[in-house]
Amino acid sequence: MPRLKSMELWNGGRSFACVFRYQAPNICRPARIIWRSNWDLLLEPRVTRSWNTVAQQHNLYELQVTKELLGADTVIKSHGDAVRVLDFLHYVACPVSLWQIQVENRL
Repeated sequence: MPRLKSMELWNGGRSFACVFRYQAPNICRPARIIWRSNWDLLLEPRVTRSWNTVAQQHNLYELQVTKELLGADTVIKSHGDAVRVLDFLHYVACPVSLWQIQVENRL
């Protein structure tokens, strides 16, 4: 994956939200995988080895894997709420569209 700097794969809906994030900073800093969700995930060793290989091919330090579990008090009633709590690196939707999604799912 030449020049991959960041990637976010996410899913969200009523009562669930998750994002798998890969970040590759500048050279000589560790690449990171972050799992942010309202449930725990155990990454298989072959998955972390594969991402570590990607990081090493770009002259980055060894891969860091971090889990950010959302609290039990986090309310997720729609994919709009999921977008809000997952704290994306880039916009998934404009703020007005996101607000509209959240309002429509509360009716």
